[in-house]
Amino acid sequence: MKTRLADAGLPVARHRIATTVADIALAARDLGWPLVVKPLAGFGSTNTHIVYGPGDLDGMRQILDQPIAASAWFATEPAFAPLTGQGGMLVEQYVDIHREYHVDACWTDGEPVYQIAGRYNVPPLVGMGGALGSVLLPADSPETEPIIRLAEQAVRALRIRDGFTHTELFHDYAGRLLVGEVAARPGGGGIQRTLHHAYGLDIPTLLMQSAIGQPIKADPRPRPGVYGWVGPYVPDGTITTIGAPEAIERQPGVIEATVAAKTGGKGGMTGTGLWAGAAGYAYLHGSTVDHVLQLMPNAVEAFAIRVQTHRPELVR
Repeated sequence: MKTRLADAGLPVARHRIATTVADIALAARDLGWPLVVKPLAGFGSTNTHIVYGPGDLDGMRQILDQPIAASAWFATEPAFAPLTGQGGMLVEQYVDIHREYHVDACWTDGEPVYQIAGRYNVPPLVGMGGALGSVLLPADSPETEPIIRLAEQAVRALRIRDGFTHTELFHDYAGRLLVGEVAARPGGGGIQRTLHHAYGLDIPTLLMQSAIGQPIKADPRPRPGVYGWVGPYVPDGTITTIGAPEAIERQPGVIEATVAAKTGGKGGMTGTGLWAGAAGYAYLHGSTVDHVLQLMPNAVEAFAIRVQTHRPELVR
């Protein structure tokens, strides 16, 4: 994918394919330090590692051979297998991300049915293990047009004509806008439900129409204000306390809340079954993008997550 995007002249992180630590060292000669090492077919930021310099490579040997712990929900997902057992890994130039965006689109006969941009509250690679979410950008925002234009160029370069795309884009501290990836699916996390709140889109129904070969009938109608979502991570351990949706919905700006985590359940990156180990999602409505971002901390706090950490027993 990245090679095709680069061949089309689109801005992407420079990259190489590797199979061993020695390959990573060779890639660094060309790409420089730091590097990002990750699966060829990723899953969120699973098994994704930042290698800051040559001194980190010895530690990488053990990391490459280790699977990532996962609950039954995700145990068969290939990205959780050891990187050395995946037939290769992607080594990329590190991008110092200032803001990360997503563009969700639906396509029929090579033309977009809709294209809607959003901005993450924090880049997911650095935000895993915290509260992750995003805000849909108003169509007239100065951020929106260049993001949608570049995402559309990426989809067309990959010759995607029908179905759904979720394009990730990075704006780095050097002022560059780069394509991270194009996923052939709708956005995950709370994005689909946020699209419903903001535009009246019923993504599951649209997926059904696409799957059985019906024409996709979507009529996105923007509603007043700005919409977003946020989901707090549940730490490793056994959940002892979790807030109810009603308590979360009493927070300023929250229009809907869901809670997937349950008392007695497990935390961790795959414990709840939701993306990034989220406890659930709070959906927010505000007047501006910054306003919605400011509403997120209160919503996160209302999840009231408490866990009992697992302590290894002493060997006597």
